[in-house]
Amino acid sequence: MQRFVLTPKFIASLKPAAKRAYYWDALVPSLGVAVTPRGTKSFILYRRWPGSRAPARRTLGDANKLPLAEARQRAREWLALVERGIDPKAQAREAALAAQRARTTTFAAVAEAWFADEVKGQRAAATVAREVRQEFCSIWGKLPITEITTLDIRTVIKAKAVTAPAQARNLLGFLQRLFAWAVAQHAYGLSASPTAPLKPAKLIGPLLQLLILTGQRRSEVAEARWREFDLTKRLWTIPPERMKGDAAHVVPMTDDVIAILETLPRFTKGDFVFLPSSVPGRSLVLAGSGRGWTSCWALR
Repeated sequence: MQRFVLTPKFIASLKPAAKRAYYWDALVPSLGVAVTPRGTKSFILYRRWPGSRAPARRTLGDANKLPLAEARQRAREWLALVERGIDPKAQAREAALAAQRARTTTFAAVAEAWFADEVKGQRAAATVAREVRQEFCSIWGKLPITEITTLDIRTVIKAKAVTAPAQARNLLGFLQRLFAWAVAQHAYGLSASPTAPLKPAKLIGPLLQLLILTGQRRSEVAEARWREFDLTKRLWTIPPERMKGDAAHVVPMTDDVIAILETLPRFTKGDFVFLPSSVPGRSLVLAGSGRGWTSCWALR
């Protein structure tokens, strides 16, 4: 078997013959160029493949498109696999299947499947799909859903709670539903939801919870005094001096609002429900990302 030191110029010079011709490389064993009577040129590798009794030729690629250096590298990789008893063609099929599975189990792919299977047709379907795509797919879209951690979710929700506490609560609810659905499908490698340890009350501090539950402005909640609340009558009366319209405003309180208030400690000095930055000798404990005070935990 004659061998040649194959070069791009040599391969380009090869002409069609009456029958298929083979030119074997002197640098990489079993690598050659096949030229058909029509002039088609292909890199080939001639070996006995795992599971076969006789050697056979396999095509590595079009010699007019695949650079010689890449053909040699691919041939060496295939030869190394054969030495380990692995069929390169079978490995390529497995890799293609794994890549296909990976594409269908990314966060974005699972989210789209959830939209189509469960969310579609619901009253707020368009809103849910838009916000999940905007807030989560933009960050995690290409990641396998199994790689999304509780910390990842917590970080995003806490950051959103700084500027939009109500939306943060809604977004967490969307994720809880999405992951619960994905676990139930038994198709994405999830055995438990990473949202399970996360509770809105822990992520969104009491000030933010009251903002959500009462619908009042941040300043009205942040500057609230205990004397304004009548827990027995379940009423919160915001005095005129703290209202834009200079008129008292009465807010009915739900069970959730009262439950939050009952968990808050009382300051030994002053009547504030939350500790504002204007109170001397006190420091703020901030919830969220720290970009401005958004949730104050009462300090004794």
